[in-house]
Amino acid sequence: MNGVTISTDLAGIAKAAGFPRAQLVRELEDFEEAALDAIKGDQLTCIVAKVDAEMPKSFLMDVHMLENRFEFPRALQSKGGMNEHANR
Repeated sequence: MNGVTISTDLAGIAKAAGFPRAQLVRELEDFEEAALDAIKGDQLTCIVAKVDAEMPKSFLMDVHMLENRFEFPRALQSKGGMNEHANR
C-alpha cells in the first residue's frame, strides 16, 4: 500500500465484541503479567500481543510437535499461574 501503515485496534474490537477485559501488550514481561492475571481471574480476557515481525533463521525445531502442546502450560506453572489440574 505504498508505505501506508494501517493499524487495527484489536483490543478495542475485543472490548466492543463483549470481552470484559482486553489489553494490548508489547513486551514479554507485560504479556506474562497479563496472561497470569487472565488465568487467575474469572473474566473472559483478550490479550493482544504486538511483536516484531521477524523470520526465524531456520524452521528446524528442537522439540517434537506434540511436546509443543505442553510447553506453554509448563511455563505458566513455573510462573505460578496454573495448578496441575488446570492443564486439560
